[in-house]
Amino acid sequence: MKPHILLASGLLIASVAYTQQATTPKAYFEKRLVDRPDAPPPPYDTLLRVVDSVGASSAGEIEVILPLISSALKSNVPNLPIEGVFALFAIAQRPDGGKLLSGTLPEIASLMRHPDERISGGSVTILRNLTRTIPDSTVPLLVNRLVAPGAPTLVKSEIVRSLLESSKRNEQQVLKSIEAYLTLDSAPTVKMATLGAIASNRFQTPAIATYALGGLNDKDKHVQIAAIQAVYALGQDVRDKAGPRISQLATGQTVDAQVRALAERALQNRLGEPHKVELPPPPKR
Repeated sequence: MKPHILLASGLLIASVAYTQQATTPKAYFEKRLVDRPDAPPPPYDTLLRVVDSVGASSAGEIEVILPLISSALKSNVPNLPIEGVFALFAIAQRPDGGKLLSGTLPEIASLMRHPDERISGGSVTILRNLTRTIPDSTVPLLVNRLVAPGAPTLVKSEIVRSLLESSKRNEQQVLKSIEAYLTLDSAPTVKMATLGAIASNRFQTPAIATYALGGLNDKDKHVQIAAIQAVYALGQDVRDKAGPRISQLATGQTVDAQVRALAERALQNRLGEPHKVELPPPPKR
């Protein structure tokens, strides 16, 4: 998946003439770092070409641009920190991404606290990619952020997704951090994201199953929809426990039509078939 597909939502970059063409990542970030805060940003296509070229750059070239990217992340130039996140994501996707970014992990982890969710969410996505190759380094960083004080957020639910995907998900500290997070009250959008993380990984513990089953009783119809999908994904034993409640949702006259239709499909074991469910749009990143 290209980085612009994942992170472009909410990234507003005007398509204006870029006064000096930057054909390499090094030239691009050198130019951007001396731009005035009111300077027009480069066209979106220019950014994409530069970021895509990161994958074809040599390891030596990446090592040269990492200090420039680090400066970009701290810059006050509008959009430039997000452009730095784009570049880090492209590096993280490389086979040697773990080796190249091992020394940058503390800086990437610090971005998980950034108030701009495009940046904090992007940092989690970067760490998720790196977790596939260097979990011993990334998982403790993700766990530390997940257990940090504060209300559940979309970013923390993305951390849950990353941890459930990791090879360390069976470790006691990882499971305890996830299960503690599941006990916290959260907004419907965050519950949906957490249930989506559970459904996509199909990994369960008693606490995870209890969380998914609890979502069936939520007052928000979108949470109920996500819970039905999560319960279905967790396997037959959880489906059996959910059966009576899903039957109620499938037949209740006051149940929302979308919830009722999905519950009917769940009872028929047909959730694997293509089916369109209208969910609210995700928040911009």
